Amino acid sequence: MSRTNFNFSKRQKLQGEPVQFIEESKFSIGAVYSLFMPDSGDAIFHIHLTNYNLYKNTLPKPFDLSSSITSTSGSLSPTTFQTSLFFKPDGTRFFYGTDAQKRIYSWDLATPWDVTTRTGTRKNSPMTFPFIHGLYFSQDGLNCVIADGSNGIRKCELSTAWDITKINSGTIIYNAPDYLDGISFYDSGKKFIYSTRDGAKLELFEVSNPYDFTTIVKSYTFTDAVNFASGGLGMSATSDGKKIISGRGTSKIVLLNNNF
Repeated sequence: MSRTNFNFSKRQKLQGEPVQFIEESKFSIGAVYSLFMPDSGDAIFHIHLTNYNLYKNTLPKPFDLSSSITSTSGSLSPTTFQTSLFFKPDGTRFFYGTDAQKRIYSWDLATPWDVTTRTGTRKNSPMTFPFIHGLYFSQDGLNCVIADGSNGIRKCELSTAWDITKINSGTIIYNAPDYLDGISFYDSGKKFIYSTRDGAKLELFEVSNPYDFTTIVKSYTFTDAVNFASGGLGMSATSDGKKIISGRGTSKIVLLNNNF
């Protein structure tokens, strides 16, 4: 894969605090590296790192992490070590990547957002990737972006919307200096967020042209030594970028406001 040369000389480092910590979950979700939050904010989804079950944590009200009611799809085995998770906007299909198999997989849901109705045949991408530590699809399902571990950010195209059997291997479009563990885009691909495993931080960027990381115009780094110190293992944001969730260690979730 070719790598792009980047010129960051015109990047503006944003001042102020556009991202604010709201709360940590009062419930524990166990070992997890993959998280997803729909725009409704009424649930948080995750795949358990050791039993490979997909869980839906239904919240008492939108974006309220005081408690949850949990349901499960059952094990996604034989795929193991799932490290990313994404849902189609209508809730009828979910996608996940694994470190073990190094592929993207998808299942359909007979009832939108109901993980107990997993149905059909699991589909997998036709090629392997070095890592899939974050997974994002554009709203039309024709673009897929992967947080490729220590290799950067990879953009792939699908010839048929939402069909991962029709995905190409893509190219590295951003050489992130950190070990990536989650990624999200908003504002039609002009703003993006990634989380890091070791640095316990979120990096936010704005670009002039969608998905064109040679045109970064401003950036912001979020760190919180008190509330965010143990690192983000998995990250998700609403499609407008206003709400962000990130793993704290491997058992808790933190909720953030974002005005970047």
